[in-house]
Amino acid sequence: MWSRQAILDEFLALRLRFNDVRLLWTGEWTVFDDPGWWVTVAAATFAGPDQANAWCAANGLDRDHCFAKLVSTTVPPEGTTLYQR
Repeated sequence: MWSRQAILDEFLALRLRFNDVRLLWTGEWTVFDDPGWWVTVAAATFAGPDQANAWCAANGLDRDHCFAKLVSTTVPPEGTTLYQR
């Protein structure tokens, strides 16, 4: 169970490592099934999901803490997530 403080702490720790992270409220983005979560994302673009997941692995982030996600306000959730293998 993630508390608000735990989410903020993880976000701040990631912001110290990467200057391009953002904290999103899932309710503002159509690609998330559940509109009630805070999610930390890297504000980076990649040629595809495999390249995004390679970035995760290269930075020591496992599949529970980093995965490819298309972020959009117009695309439905289906097919927008690819977890690391």
